[in-house]
Amino acid sequence: MWRLAVGVLVVARVGLELVGLASLNLAPAGEVNGEWSGLIGAQGEPLALSLWQRWDALWYQRIAEGWYRAGDGTVHFEPLYPLLARIAALVVRPTVLADLVVSSAAFVVAACLLVKVAEPHAGCEGARLALLLAVAFPTGFFLFAPYTESLYLALGLGAFWLGEHDRPWLAGACGFAAGCARTVGGFLVAPLAYAYLARRAQKSERPGLALAAALGPGLGLALSTAYLRLSTGEQRSMLEVAKPWGDRLSPPWEALPASWSFIWARGGDPPELVNLLGLVGAFALAVVVTKRLPLAYALYVWPYLLLLASRQSAAAPLESVARYLVVLFPLWIALGGLLARRRALAGAWLAIGLMVQVVLFERWVHFGFVG
Repeated sequence: MWRLAVGVLVVARVGLELVGLASLNLAPAGEVNGEWSGLIGAQGEPLALSLWQRWDALWYQRIAEGWYRAGDGTVHFEPLYPLLARIAALVVRPTVLADLVVSSAAFVVAACLLVKVAEPHAGCEGARLALLLAVAFPTGFFLFAPYTESLYLALGLGAFWLGEHDRPWLAGACGFAAGCARTVGGFLVAPLAYAYLARRAQKSERPGLALAAALGPGLGLALSTAYLRLSTGEQRSMLEVAKPWGDRLSPPWEALPASWSFIWARGGDPPELVNLLGLVGAFALAVVVTKRLPLAYALYVWPYLLLLASRQSAAAPLESVARYLVVLFPLWIALGGLLARRRALAGAWLAIGLMVQVVLFERWVHFGFVG
């Protein structure tokens, strides 16, 4: 299992590096967009490293180097990933390399846990396919970027695996860390509570104090948010802090048509089309999750998807939705189980996903795709 995880990491990272280097040598990045763009190459990073300094990666690098401050938008980002990068930077330099080390280590853990969690539900072949499906998804390259995707995925899977193996306090600790890594970590509360109660019912035991461990994800989110506000003295509300990103709440029956109208008005917009198709496909797979996997998985998937379908961004209605789907591991488990015995279809699915991923990664490297 570890060999598979490390092998996928090496192949994916080498492949992405080659694509990024070839793309930037053929056509330089041009006009640099986004906050903290002055950090790109500022520490003398070679092109193989600086090609990863894009968008949110620059925010995390800025936080890892200078920590949080009021008024500059940094409190919009949860602290666990930049904290780990800050620690790694004590040994590994430059900071972007430390970021990549954290993401790579987290990916290996996440990959091993995904196979472990998926195997009882999708079989050995389906579990391995679930991992490949996540990596080959059009936005799967974010699992290897200096973003929180791989870390959050590892923590979410760890919480589920520990909960299913009747270790509620450790599951709660993983959930706590997930809440410190991403705001959506709070969605782990209901699955962990259900997993604990289901185990107790299976053993004909009454729930005990360990049920409180399920609150770990919410506690992690609440304490990390309180820490950021109190330590920086940030006076603005979280909505005001998030205003520069242009996100707003919108019911799904408005967000999805708005996305289609956006695509139609532009005569086709590949990133937004991936977001729309990814979200619609995710809802279809969520039905499969509900039918074929334990209820805890559905309790995690549905609130997460409803949140994604209930927001619109200023740049594009469903901007970044496809990236947020990468960490929704029950979808990959369900899809792995469906495609495990359909090798030709699975191969075609992986090939198409990788081709789209190359296009989106090339755009991301050139600041043409936010993700």
